[in-house]
Amino acid sequence: MARRFASRVDGWLVGVVFGSLFVGGMAIVVAASVGEGIPPLELGLALLVLIGTGAAMVWMMRTTHYAIEGDQLAVRGGPWRLRIAVADITRVAPSRSLLSSPAWSLDRLEIRYGANRSVLISPDDRDGFLRALRDAGVPAKVISSG
Repeated sequence: MARRFASRVDGWLVGVVFGSLFVGGMAIVVAASVGEGIPPLELGLALLVLIGTGAAMVWMMRTTHYAIEGDQLAVRGGPWRLRIAVADITRVAPSRSLLSSPAWSLDRLEIRYGANRSVLISPDDRDGFLRALRDAGVPAKVISSG
């Protein structure tokens, strides 16, 4: 049976992402209303990109989760999918890295696996997630508490 863990969501991070989209939208409005404005084709393209980016952000935020499915860790968010064999996990440690990742919080775990690969995740129930990893076969010595 799969155990699913939602991503923790930092309100300030969501604010930065959607605040940036708002500022972009306001810049389009100002540019369209100044002087001769923006030609209709360019205005339409700018609005399409802005709306598409906002929709993609909502999709990724609402679908980002982590699941332990048998002997695999599944990491999902929007179009992004990753499967990691539990046996390939070599280290799990806390991280505050700013690198882009399928995580909506900076309270993260770095999962190292395979030949020097890693992914950053932010399960909302960190303790439950770590227990589920141990139950799936990740040795306790691989999991760092801090």
